[in-house]
Amino acid sequence: MLKRILFICGITAALLYIAAVVVGGLLRPGYDHVSMAVGALIERGAPNQLFLAILFAVSYGLLIAFAWAVGMSSRGEGLSYLTTGSIILGITGALGLVMALLFPADPIGAVPTVEGTGRLFLFYGISLGMILTVFFLGLGSRVRDSFWVFSIAMGFLVLAAQVVSLALAATANPFLGLAERIATGLFLLWLVVYIARLFAEDAGRL
Repeated sequence: MLKRILFICGITAALLYIAAVVVGGLLRPGYDHVSMAVGALIERGAPNQLFLAILFAVSYGLLIAFAWAVGMSSRGEGLSYLTTGSIILGITGALGLVMALLFPADPIGAVPTVEGTGRLFLFYGISLGMILTVFFLGLGSRVRDSFWVFSIAMGFLVLAAQVVSLALAATANPFLGLAERIATGLFLLWLVVYIARLFAEDAGRL
């Protein structure tokens, strides 16, 4: 029962993240999802910054809970792909939690701050964590079914989207927001499919 609740935490994390982005955009006049990064929703001085930061933080906290469930599933396997993937996912969630609560983004054109600069490094860590999570947890399923093929494909798609997103961020491209959302959206899509697979596996044991 606990494991299933933690699985639900993973799905809720994905849905809450999406809700925070959508609601944040609706609450901020003039916000453009295509050109503006998600971080702009909780940048210094942004409307509803605290409310949205809490939503994002809860989303990342739920992701940590789900990572624990994956770790429980791989208990006794040593440092396997699943164990490594669950650790990476947990670290990714922890980085996101810290970033949302303590490292607001610097507004465009503003003087860089320690928090804003730190956020960039945390963001890079989260981006890398997403990619490695997909690869490791996908490879961890290779002995049971062909889900790992889907995961490898998705992993490379997330990698490509993240690279494009970072490249656009360096040039202040007007499609930065879209690229960032594609990268995160691909990861969240993979996450939901992975959790659905875990539910199916768990039901098969009953």
